[in-house]
Amino acid sequence: MIEVLLLTALILHGLVVWLRLREMRRRDVALFHLHRVQARLMRVVSDGVKSGALSRPDYNSARRLMDALDALAAECRKRRSWMFNLREFRRLLLDYGKAGGEITPLENPELRALCEEAARARALVFFAHTPFLRSRIALIVALRLGAAFSKNQAAAKFTRPLRDAERFGVKVGFFGETASA
Repeated sequence: MIEVLLLTALILHGLVVWLRLREMRRRDVALFHLHRVQARLMRVVSDGVKSGALSRPDYNSARRLMDALDALAAECRKRRSWMFNLREFRRLLLDYGKAGGEITPLENPELRALCEEAARARALVFFAHTPFLRSRIALIVALRLGAAFSKNQAAAKFTRPLRDAERFGVKVGFFGETASA
């Protein structure tokens, strides 16, 4: 008997450890992509400034993008993971926007490609730091659909006698009272 309990506890502990390691791996992969984009962006800006090939608007946009990516990386280092909260997500986007400012359209094709890659890295970081987001969204949708279905069933249950009365030619007034003709 004790062996079965110990085996069950060991299996549950192994499952918890596996889930935590999987979450850490997802976070590490996402942060790796984010830091790789930052490093490539710094290299492109540095090479462009040294060679004089980078225009002033492109440099300003690249600096804003670097500031925004730094703010996102700092937020990720501050928290391990977070539960999805729409207000918190909105605050994160506002902070990201303030740090990034307005990024003007880029003339440099390499910077334009890095800007698109940064957007993909931001999405990857978001999904890596909100565990079980798809499951939660599916659960919320299922609960709301279930509530709507049950309301429709309850409404049908209460309106069925009214429909039956109308079918037999009885006029039904407000609150189920018989209307005078």
